Amino acid sequence: MSILTTMARKLDSLDVASLRSEFASLRSFIETQAYYEKLRDDETNERLDDFVDLLRLMRLADRAEFLELNERMKDLAREVEVIKKEIAGGTATRFIIEVDGKIWEENEVMDLKVNKKVPFSIKPVDQFGNAAPIDGPARITASNDDLVSIDAAADGLTGFIIPKGPANTQAVVSFTGDGDLTGAEKLFTSTLSLNLLPGDAAGFVVNVGEPVDV
Repeated sequence: MSILTTMARKLDSLDVASLRSEFASLRSFIETQAYYEKLRDDETNERLDDFVDLLRLMRLADRAEFLELNERMKDLAREVEVIKKEIAGGTATRFIIEVDGKIWEENEVMDLKVNKKVPFSIKPVDQFGNAAPIDGPARITASNDDLVSIDAAADGLTGFIIPKGPANTQAVVSFTGDGDLTGAEKLFTSTLSLNLLPGDAAGFVVNVGEPVDV
């Protein structure tokens, strides 16, 4: 039995307050992808008129109360998003850093030629290595912007590390995330150490001295 069928059968016995409550539940449900999938069922299609009738009844309700109900629904939607993120994994405590197809540990140093940019991706995980969500985008910084720049996606989880030189210098790239999904902050940082090397030879520097007799 569809939810709309159930709603239609309750109409005769519902008072206004109960109707608003039922409508709030129905509206929240109809906005989900699951409901759109159910629209393909013949029985549900036959009950769409019932939903239209409910909309007409709600137009008779006090507008201020309706707006209050709408705001409450938005609050509930935000709470649901937080819960969904918490269910998805534990609390993120570090990033797994992958650069140029290799996973790098905190104590490793990556050699990078100054004429080569490399792709990176980071994955937030909990203390056990399970995927975990973070609040907002990851923040990426270099210890020296004159040596290294970062070209990252909007979420900060992928991008490119671009060395600027000079060679035979060192830099550290820091990846920072917020593991707290409640609105507070619980920041954690993982780092990647870089050793900048000379680039590939692209030509010769020719020095000409003073001419001498032969």
